[in-house]
Amino acid sequence: MEELYNKTKEELIEELNKLKSENILVRECEVLYKEILDSSLVACYKRNIRDNTYEYLSPVFTQITGYRPEEMKSMPIESVIELIHPDDLSDVIKIVNDIQEVSEPFSYKIEYRFKHKENGEYYWLCDKFTVTMSSDGFPEGLIGSITEITERKIFQNKLQESNTRLKNIFNSLQDAYFETDLNGIFTVISPSATILYGYSDIKELIGMEAVRLYVNPADRAELMSLLSKNGSVMDFIFMALRKDNSTFWASINAQFKYDDRGVFSGLIGVVRDITERKNRENELQKKIKNLEWHYEVAVQRELKMVKLKEEINGLLEKFGFDKRYLI
Repeated sequence: MEELYNKTKEELIEELNKLKSENILVRECEVLYKEILDSSLVACYKRNIRDNTYEYLSPVFTQITGYRPEEMKSMPIESVIELIHPDDLSDVIKIVNDIQEVSEPFSYKIEYRFKHKENGEYYWLCDKFTVTMSSDGFPEGLIGSITEITERKIFQNKLQESNTRLKNIFNSLQDAYFETDLNGIFTVISPSATILYGYSDIKELIGMEAVRLYVNPADRAELMSLLSKNGSVMDFIFMALRKDNSTFWASINAQFKYDDRGVFSGLIGVVRDITERKNRENELQKKIKNLEWHYEVAVQRELKMVKLKEEINGLLEKFGFDKRYLI
């Protein structure tokens, strides 16, 4: 008080004006903040836990849920929960119960489907909020924001379905799909490769050098040479090696793979067991050779017959007889 008495009238007036300016600035900030909240596409809210009511709901809440802020403000949490999709209820109820037990400010994020007032359809919402505490250390309120994410969830679900289909296709492949890094080390390989190469687990193949599955390492070198020239190779045939050292004929389709910057990062390809095909080809080659041999024998036999007929005709002419054979 003594310090206050010692100040001049001008000093007091100056401090008073300063306080007024600060108060005006605070009020202007409050108005601006409210305008931002009211015009945001994100529904902001403040809920009083003890009174079980909303103290504030931004206007966009109507666009998202069909309910006017005035309708929602007095709505108890039990009534709000009734508008949650049955499949999401357990998660929401668990968080509502957890809130009662917190002993310090805590933030949550939950996604759930909320029933729209106008059309009765459920829309996905992302609810992010922080629990505020009272001076006596108990949960007092929630300050949060809600975003409508239905389109994102539909996209995510379609993406998940697509990934599931691709995974099912990947897991049901009979041919072996693979990816290697720059050093020819397997980084990705399909489950079918374990059957093809006789391994019990994919983990045995991940991290293995691809060249170890070739009977002749020179075949791998030839494959890489062809890839360097053409960028891709179709139906490159080689003798493959199983875990038990047995062999089989294999065909590989491969190409270079590149990262997001367009830099070469390894190979991707598919290996197929073509042992049956090679066996059929070998059998066909044997039959062709056998037919060619018989053909050659028949031709030689025919040539000999022609020569013999010519000799007979010559003898007949020599002794004054007519030719017997027309050649």
